Amino acid sequence: MSREPTQTCSACRLQRKRCDRNCDMAQYFPASKYCEFQNAHKLFGMSNIQKMMNSVLPEQRKATADSILIEGNARSNDLVHGCQGIVRNIKSQIQLYENEFELVNRELAFFRERERQNPQEILNPDIDDDLTIIDRILNFQSTLGEGLDQPTMEPLQIGVSGEQTMEAASNSDEEEKKP
Repeated sequence: MSREPTQTCSACRLQRKRCDRNCDMAQYFPASKYCEFQNAHKLFGMSNIQKMMNSVLPEQRKATADSILIEGNARSNDLVHGCQGIVRNIKSQIQLYENEFELVNRELAFFRERERQNPQEILNPDIDDDLTIIDRILNFQSTLGEGLDQPTMEPLQIGVSGEQTMEAASNSDEEEKKP
């Protein structure tokens, strides 16, 4: 019986035993996944991992091994919730996106109905529309400015108390009357 030197699989390495080519776990838990296997071993234990692997059909063993490693990593990352925390987060994200999708569909239906009722009110990105908007803004600004003095180019004088501010304002009024 000749034994070829192979790299010890994660299961045999953890058990500190020699791994040969007849090892059932070598193809599912290679040495490169040792840290992941340690997490799974802490969660399930070696005998339970072997029982799970032996209880499934041979074509399902790869998926079972991957599932065991994923569950072990999830539990090591989140000690309280584990895989359930991941599932809960994904469900909440799905709910969030479904709500957002519903909101967008409502807005889309609203604008489609509005377009159907008043097709002439659709804004076109023409220059005329831009000029109309600019005219409206200028008219609005001019109505705000009615009754107000024209702005001066003098800097504002801000004082600590109201007396200093009033004094500075009266001085500037006297200077304007002199010329």
